[in-house]
Amino acid sequence: MSDKFANPRNAAGGSLRQKDPKATSKIPLKYFAYGLGASNSITFSKHSEFLKEISKWGFIINPLTKNVSNLEEIQKQHSQIDTLRSSLDYDIDGLVYKVNDLNLQKRLGNTSNSPRWAIAYKFSAEKAVTKVKDIIIQVGRTGAITPVAKVEPVTVGGVVVSNATLHNEDEILRKDIRIGDTIKIQRAGDVIPQVISVETSKRKKESKKFIFPTKCLCGAPTSKEISKTTKKEDAVRRCTKGYECKFIAREKLKHIVSKESLNIEGLGKKVIDQFWDLNLIKKTFRYI
Repeated sequence: MSDKFANPRNAAGGSLRQKDPKATSKIPLKYFAYGLGASNSITFSKHSEFLKEISKWGFIINPLTKNVSNLEEIQKQHSQIDTLRSSLDYDIDGLVYKVNDLNLQKRLGNTSNSPRWAIAYKFSAEKAVTKVKDIIIQVGRTGAITPVAKVEPVTVGGVVVSNATLHNEDEILRKDIRIGDTIKIQRAGDVIPQVISVETSKRKKESKKFIFPTKCLCGAPTSKEISKTTKKEDAVRRCTKGYECKFIAREKLKHIVSKESLNIEGLGKKVIDQFWDLNLIKKTFRYI
């Protein structure tokens, strides 16, 4: 079944979202049990005790689970699993270290996003080699001009990558990234594709340096702001047109309907793009 899914996350999510439960039952999903939900009748003092007990009940726990007691052992365990990573029959991008004492876990509590008693220790991101077909710029909702490399599609960490962020003008100059270059990319945090380095030995003689545009896609000039705290020039260029820039307006609308803002269900980024292209949306509003 692995050839039908890009990665384990997509496989599990897509399988469980099937409308027909019979279709889900045909997909051989497996998992490692690792956590305890709400329970009043079962008490353990250690997380490791809980794992041993549920293993007796028939749940599968990860055989690589291990108790460690100091930073040296944490680093050693991380290095060992990183070495074994490619030989495992499942994908992992890091380890999670947890406080073993369950009472101490309760005392430490949780933030809105994660527990204070657990921390992820990621492995280095997977890398791949590809070529830059083109360099374009994108305009964000704050007017930030971000360069993006259009690359020959390549699979990195189970995901097909065709775009890689170049961050800003200074980053392009520092790495001397040019159209036609052979580059090494990785998915930062196994999420955002970024360019690590350029293989200059494979560069063609007629290659030319990329000249970063000084104008926004709307035609307005761009500028770099001076930081009020450091008094230094910002690395990011921004469109000087503000709300009157249609590209900024569209990105602001996407933000307004997103989960981080009004969370309007059914009105996502792609719908905004379609409405915009059909001229059903022409302007955004200003906050008052």
